[in-house]
Amino acid sequence: MEKKTNKRSWLVGWVVGLVLLVGAMPAMAYTYGAYVGSSDMTGALSAVASTDGSTGITTTNIHTNNWVGDTLTLNWEITKDSSNLYTYNYTFTTTGAPDLSHIIIEVTDWTQTCAYPDLGGGSLALYSSTSAGASNPGMPSEIDGIKFGTGTISFTSYNAPVWGNFYAKGAVEGAWNTTFSADGEYLIARPDGGPNPSVPIPGALWLLGSGFGALLIGRRKKKQA
Repeated sequence: MEKKTNKRSWLVGWVVGLVLLVGAMPAMAYTYGAYVGSSDMTGALSAVASTDGSTGITTTNIHTNNWVGDTLTLNWEITKDSSNLYTYNYTFTTTGAPDLSHIIIEVTDWTQTCAYPDLGGGSLALYSSTSAGASNPGMPSEIDGIKFGTGTISFTSYNAPVWGNFYAKGAVEGAWNTTFSADGEYLIARPDGGPNPSVPIPGALWLLGSGFGALLIGRRKKKQA
């Protein structure tokens, strides 16, 4: 009878541990401004552009020549060398017209010019829907960023990647990630204002390990008794 009770207790412990583990698993949504994990240093945001925010990329509908219904894709690949210098590579593509006029990759602080040894032809500034002759139609809010006139981008920075925004313009149309400056699934990896800190172990995983440890100690004591 005692052995059956021990087995039942051990089984309950496993079930509780699995529940805690599932609760600790990250959701699809990302936290805006949070550091990007190593598994997301290469990634992409790709979606059919819509005007109502129902997809991952939102676009304007100012002219008949627009991106509505086209698939817009922003790929990124980020690497770090032995001197902690990051190389940021992006590629923006669209399945329809208009062609890209410019694209803005968000940064945390555009005045940190010394943190960008090579801007790759980009321009650091504070951008908004009204800046530079209202050249960013529909941009939800102003952002610090690097502006490029091409869809193939490469630059370097000592700032580690975090989750953030992009904005693209084609002709008179604008497009951006739907969860602009907010937590959600539709964010991109972009430079922050500082180095990447160590990532703590989630509390639920610590509890899971502690629970299994306690179960093993309990079983050992019972066998000795």
